[in-house]
Amino acid sequence: MKVCTPEQLEGYLKAYGWTFTRDGDALWHSGWQGEERSYPLEISMSETWIRFEVVPFLAADPRAKRLTEFMAWLLELNHELHIVKLSMLGDGAIVISAHVLASGFTYDDLNDILGILGYYADVLDEKIHEKMKQLGERRPTTVGRTFVTQ
Repeated sequence: MKVCTPEQLEGYLKAYGWTFTRDGDALWHSGWQGEERSYPLEISMSETWIRFEVVPFLAADPRAKRLTEFMAWLLELNHELHIVKLSMLGDGAIVISAHVLASGFTYDDLNDILGILGYYADVLDEKIHEKMKQLGERRPTTVGRTFVTQ
């Protein structure tokens, strides 16, 4: 199978009607408007992988009293997810990501992965907020970030 090139990926994004900015050889910044809020999206590419990341998705307080319990819950939630994964960075930024093989990647694959990310972003936003409320913690914040919307 042929490996998708940065030029092909950019062509797929344009054909999809997605607005983006390119930052270097293999990094794109974009985003979209969900049901309740907007989401920043970074797409990066290597010879093997194309990585789609909603980063930051939400920002939890890294000093929260019940952070360990929340992180354990995130791990359990990760087990239930398909195709995407959740992670938390040291500063509390919560990331949703999907990594796909660059080999054989097509326009249809882009369509699928963007749809999956959009679905999970809306669903997980609500689930994470609800869990923090149950734990008596401050609601995770939507991190302000400049990005291009579609």
